[in-house]
Amino acid sequence: MREKLEQILAAYEELTARLSDPAVFGDQKEYARLAKEQRAQAPLADKAREYLSVASQLDEAREVMRTESDAEMREFAAEEVTPLGLTVHRHLRAGQVHAHLLRVASGG
Repeated sequence: MREKLEQILAAYEELTARLSDPAVFGDQKEYARLAKEQRAQAPLADKAREYLSVASQLDEAREVMRTESDAEMREFAAEEVTPLGLTVHRHLRAGQVHAHLLRVASGG
């Protein structure tokens, strides 16, 4: 799933870059089409970015728990794992990320 979300973010960033291209800016029809597409993709990109950030923080905390020799650091990481895990779970359970992926995949 992370790979798919990263692809979505890359496509959104490419779309944003194209909107700043002077050639596109000069073609109002193309600019309007791309701007509309960007607006449609923004909620998905935001949710993907949010999910990937929390998932990355969770991975880092778990890694600290596995590898850190300092007991205090392991304890701090362990305290972070539960809320981060719950946040990831809520995203998945609520279907926020999946619903956007399905909507995009179906063209709707």
